[in-house]
Amino acid sequence: MMIASVAGCAASPDETPVSDGANLTYAESYGFCAARCFRQLSVQPDGLGIVTILDSVTGPVVAVRTFHLTDAELQQLNDEVATAASHDWEPVYGCPDCADQGTFEIVLRGDGSDERKTVIDPMAHPAFFDDLLDHLRALLVQPSAAATL
Repeated sequence: MMIASVAGCAASPDETPVSDGANLTYAESYGFCAARCFRQLSVQPDGLGIVTILDSVTGPVVAVRTFHLTDAELQQLNDEVATAASHDWEPVYGCPDCADQGTFEIVLRGDGSDERKTVIDPMAHPAFFDDLLDHLRALLVQPSAAATL
């Protein structure tokens, strides 16, 4: 099961939600897994990234890693968030975690009460999510060149 939440909705591709005061959180979790089954990434507006790894959705925490995105990396992430946010979303795509392929969940939250959410099967989702999901997963499993542990 993968879960991603992005705080700070973008209504159009020219908005940059993360650097404009939004927080972005992305996580993945797998149901039939022995250890380190849940990973979460949080990116703050200033580019600070925090990765938390747990044995399961309810814990315990196994590891925490922090890093800082460069301005160029943050801008790229902002562009990908804005592209995905510019489309209408279905509540669920495919059959998330039906065959233990995992689940992606994306939540976009504005500074107020704005929220958009979708649960995504990694193998069956619209192409407009691809760049964002690829980038978030890369940040989750491997820090950027500017990372600090």
